Amino acid sequence: MRLTLKAINDELAKRGYTARLARARGYFYFLFGEAAYWLDRTVNLPTLNSLTLPEWITEFELLRKFNRKHRAGHRSGQNSVVRRPIASLPCPQTSDLASRSNPSKKNAEMLADKIRGKRDMAPKRKQNKSS
Repeated sequence: MRLTLKAINDELAKRGYTARLARARGYFYFLFGEAAYWLDRTVNLPTLNSLTLPEWITEFELLRKFNRKHRAGHRSGQNSVVRRPIASLPCPQTSDLASRSNPSKKNAEMLADKIRGKRDMAPKRKQNKSS
């Protein structure tokens, strides 16, 4: 007997889960209910019949357990944005800054000169004479 999305989703509902399995191109994913905020919800299989019905339910429960474990690590008291750690490696340019008077001003002036030079070198348009 061929397995269908409806059969899998009915089995999930019978077990009290509110998530549903959906098909995409080349993979399947769980959505809605408990899967709505999962970090990983995909099952990379080409066809629905790659697994049996009990294996699909087991896959759902494994993803549920995985996401519970990993979502807890991402929670903080303020918000759910994951912040990148700040590296405290020395920057080679910082050591050169002490020897220069005002490098940002010099860099800005050099950049402005380059831009002006390119504008001055651009071909000029002919003006139409209006009578």
